[in-house]
Amino acid sequence: MTAAPWGRGTTFFAVTADERPVVVKWYAGGDHGIAERVARSDELRRRGHPTARTLVHGPSPGGYTLVQERMPGAPAVKGPGPEALHALRAAVELQAGAGEGSPRGQCWIAAAVRDDAMGWWAAARARSARAARLCDRLGTWLAAAPAPQPRTDLVFGDLNFTNVLVAGDRLSGIVDIDLLNAGDRCLDLARLAFEYELLRVRGGDGRIAGHRDDPVDVLAEDVLRISGRGGLRQAVTFIAVARLGWRPSDGKGDPQEPTLRATERLIATERLIGRPYR
Repeated sequence: MTAAPWGRGTTFFAVTADERPVVVKWYAGGDHGIAERVARSDELRRRGHPTARTLVHGPSPGGYTLVQERMPGAPAVKGPGPEALHALRAAVELQAGAGEGSPRGQCWIAAAVRDDAMGWWAAARARSARAARLCDRLGTWLAAAPAPQPRTDLVFGDLNFTNVLVAGDRLSGIVDIDLLNAGDRCLDLARLAFEYELLRVRGGDGRIAGHRDDPVDVLAEDVLRISGRGGLRQAVTFIAVARLGWRPSDGKGDPQEPTLRATERLIATERLIGRPYR
């Protein structure tokens, strides 16, 4: 049994009576929009997306329960290799337009960073003097490019490496539909780039093992192709401000030093895309 990130639920790993491995997630108090997210997940699966199949979901004592197949493989905590990254990028492409029918007004990603709808900016600035300087830099950087057009893709919203499953260098699944929503899929691509930058920050040698081409550049180029500089800046700003400004129910914030360094690197990436990878 593990607690889900940000207090979104409690996760159990179990086996059914017919010996099928499953993941059971229980949410306290209500459905938390899970029924709608299951419908979105089903749409992705119809498109061939490697997200988990939902077996059953519904009200349960004190809350709501979701049961999904347990997918093979293990979390790609050391970063997806080239083959898995190629498959990940293809999976994100399947998310294009999959949220069609959702309102086309300002999306939740833009609202969070441009209107401070989540109240993250002040909390992020309060983390430290360096965090405040980075927030000022992000605000200026964001405002200097046109906002991207609203999109009706589907977005996982928390596509970190623990939610990417691999078997060897093959992608075996993408899990966690808790935040699956309509928006700009560039957020998922930018989050993957951010995860690779965190590996680089923690590794210290500059290179991400196993990749001939810099995966951060590859992912940033995808974002620029889909939503332009405004889309890249909006996604990077969202990730940074959310990590610095969000406070989960346990009161533990994201460690700020890796986030600050990875964000600074991603800001620079926009200028350096196409540089030789050493």
